[in-house]
Amino acid sequence: MASQEKEPAYQQSLALGWIAMAVLMVMTMVAPLVHSAIETDFSEYAYHPGPDGLDAYCVAISVYVGMAVLTQRLDFIWLRWLNVALFLSVTLFELLHQVMHFRNGMVHGLMLQVMDIVHHLIGIWMVALAYRWSRSGKYD
Repeated sequence: MASQEKEPAYQQSLALGWIAMAVLMVMTMVAPLVHSAIETDFSEYAYHPGPDGLDAYCVAISVYVGMAVLTQRLDFIWLRWLNVALFLSVTLFELLHQVMHFRNGMVHGLMLQVMDIVHHLIGIWMVALAYRWSRSGKYD
């Protein structure tokens, strides 16, 4: 009975995690765009994120929002494990993406670094929470 009471809390927390990560993704795109508009120099966008990167942003944000809705409304064992896999994948991808920026000398301002770090921390927390949800109630 106790694990059944925790499951809606897992779902709500994970859905909130997806939304929080989506907001951070949007902000990592909007903040530099506003900065470029203030400086009237959009040349950076020709190569980063570029057309393919912009498409990737759109897909990622759609996945984040879609997973939030699915996680909040549905409870299937495959969805629980999908949360684990996707949270782990997007967290590792974003971490690797940030490391590659550092490696290539493309260090962005403090504001973007903070948002990236918060994204990583939320991702790590959500991986742990998704794993706990995937294991809860499994043997009841």
